[in-house]
Amino acid sequence: AALLLLPMVVLTGCKSTKAERVIRETSDALPAAVRDYRVGCGDILEVRSRIRPDWDSLVSVDVDGTLPLPESLGKPRVQGLTIEEIRQTVAKNASLDPEGFHVRLVECRAAKVTVLGPVNGQARTLPYCGPEPVLEFLVRIGAIEAGTTNLNRVYVLRPNVARGEKAEVFHIDVDAVTIDQNQTTNLTIRPGDQIYVGETQRSSFSRLLPAWARPLYRSLVGMLPIDSLRGWELRE
Repeated sequence: AALLLLPMVVLTGCKSTKAERVIRETSDALPAAVRDYRVGCGDILEVRSRIRPDWDSLVSVDVDGTLPLPESLGKPRVQGLTIEEIRQTVAKNASLDPEGFHVRLVECRAAKVTVLGPVNGQARTLPYCGPEPVLEFLVRIGAIEAGTTNLNRVYVLRPNVARGEKAEVFHIDVDAVTIDQNQTTNLTIRPGDQIYVGETQRSSFSRLLPAWARPLYRSLVGMLPIDSLRGWELRE
């Protein structure tokens, strides 16, 4: 009898998504920006109904951009929609009040962000879960410490392949953001961004300075040229 209380779970979608995979609910780790995230193929969503528990589903967005829900709810097209827009769409299909439905992003799989360094220069491919300032993203994944003022070299390479535009490189001034509270360079990440985190000899020395002396040191030494990025469009 207890089995009858279990929600119906449907696992379909991109061919790379297999039913036997363990779905880890990671919503607690997602940033607040997830409300602006637009879902894509492979993303895992949870749909719940307050009045029809038999409609409760754990599903992935299919290759055609639809969400394979129980027959009564149909297969609404959700590609490119936010979670709130999906909730409205599901409710409309069921001719019910949206307040009767709950939709949650369980796992991001459609888009990725690559982070290189600072640990052994290893590249990590991480899910993109919505627009988020790059430093907040790096803190959330443990690449840098919150409030860091050690002059980490942080750059974002934006290939812009999908847009058919020239690649761009942005310098993130960590000290300006954390010390001066100047958010100008704290770029909002996009899907496909490559984030490079590293240190220079100068930044290692800066950590020996007292906090009050670091802004003065930074203004004296300025920025060093970056030969390795020659040929790319550099944005400050």
